[in-house]
Amino acid sequence: MENNMETGTERIRFPEKLAFAFSGSAASMLAFVVATYLMFFYTDIFGISAGVFGTLMLVGRIWDAVNDVIIGGFIDNTNTRWGRIRPHLLWFAVPTGLLFALMFQVPPWGMIGKIIYAFAAYLLYDTIYTFIYVSGNGLLAVTTRDPKQRSSLNFFMAVGSSIVNIAMPLVFWTLVTTLGGGGDEPYKAGFPRVAWIIGAAAAILFLYQFFAIRERNVLEKEQSPSFIEGIKYTLSNKYYLIIMLVSFCANISLFFITSILAHYSKLVLGDLNFTMIAFMVYALSTLVFLPIYSMLSKKIPPRILYIISMAASALCALARLIVGIENPTIMLVITGVMGIGGAGLWFPPIFITESIEYGEWKTGKVVIGLMSSVGAFMSKLAMALAGASLGWMLDWAGYTESSPLTDPINSIITASLTYIPMVISIIGLVLFIFLFDLDKKMPQIRKDLDERRAAAAAVAEEA
Repeated sequence: MENNMETGTERIRFPEKLAFAFSGSAASMLAFVVATYLMFFYTDIFGISAGVFGTLMLVGRIWDAVNDVIIGGFIDNTNTRWGRIRPHLLWFAVPTGLLFALMFQVPPWGMIGKIIYAFAAYLLYDTIYTFIYVSGNGLLAVTTRDPKQRSSLNFFMAVGSSIVNIAMPLVFWTLVTTLGGGGDEPYKAGFPRVAWIIGAAAAILFLYQFFAIRERNVLEKEQSPSFIEGIKYTLSNKYYLIIMLVSFCANISLFFITSILAHYSKLVLGDLNFTMIAFMVYALSTLVFLPIYSMLSKKIPPRILYIISMAASALCALARLIVGIENPTIMLVITGVMGIGGAGLWFPPIFITESIEYGEWKTGKVVIGLMSSVGAFMSKLAMALAGASLGWMLDWAGYTESSPLTDPINSIITASLTYIPMVISIIGLVLFIFLFDLDKKMPQIRKDLDERRAAAAAVAEEA
């Protein structure tokens, strides 16, 4: 492996790039099922009310606010022969896959017992997966300092995720119906069985990351902040806070759409297969636009491309509002255009890594675990707020497993596909345009950091 930290040039071989692609693939497998089918599973298969599901999401986020910060601080102070970030992939890959599968099982208990099981399974999975999610977000910062290599690795993650997002809807639903056996509703037996397969596959991919990826950006002990210092530096990093808010807006806008999609397909279109088709169209479109963004980023700043992607997301929500949501063909066309915005969702990891370097330049400390944990929390908060809000609204509208499409339920579905994502996308767009200007400062920041590192290396050699 060629490595020259003084010049910032590195050569990263294909197996390691493939590990970053697998990182996106494994995360997307789990996220697809949770974001798309968790509410549907708990309300229509598991048997709890939409209101209870909404409360589960709220409790989960309150717990996240505590455990994400604790886990992020723990990762920042991890020191092993494998590095700071990678060990958690080894330790938590199998528990994550196991708890994911258990979250989609239906115990033969009464309603109180099932509610307790749902809360315990979800909260345990959420806690253990945080180690994996935070570590995955931090790998980009410790693998290389070269911005071009970071863009390349981020592209591999995006491609890995997009390929899974294309295949997953068809593969998932095919497995559900095949393994579900006979009967009118095979998904009631298929969901729990498929969850074991997905959990095992994700665990294997996480383990491959551990073995294939190297931590080249080794941090000195004095660069690692204490837990309290890490919180202080995270909260004082203005660019990091801005990109977190912007990413939150982009994610919650998307999660409102994905969380309601199964109910929309079932009640408005009368065909659950539309959920599968819509996700495949979106993922394929995203995969098409990813290399376009990658080529354009060589001449156009990523900041401009991200603005274009957020604007596209807002315009797609506006288009659904104008033309209506009753025509499945038109909905699929708009979903295809959404790929412009979907591909842009992969720019924030680059901005976050730049924010970490900005923090190092400003304070001399490198806060990776805590910043990655806050990022994990914001993403999960977006998913949970979308799920909780929808759960409570559907419960207010009287939704049950056998509910027809009433006017209140139809209004909730319509708002989730139009007004809500449009307004939230516009908010994120405005925040990013007017507040995030770090790209203008990064050349000088990188120059200063390189000089500091070279000086520190010279002192170390003399000692």
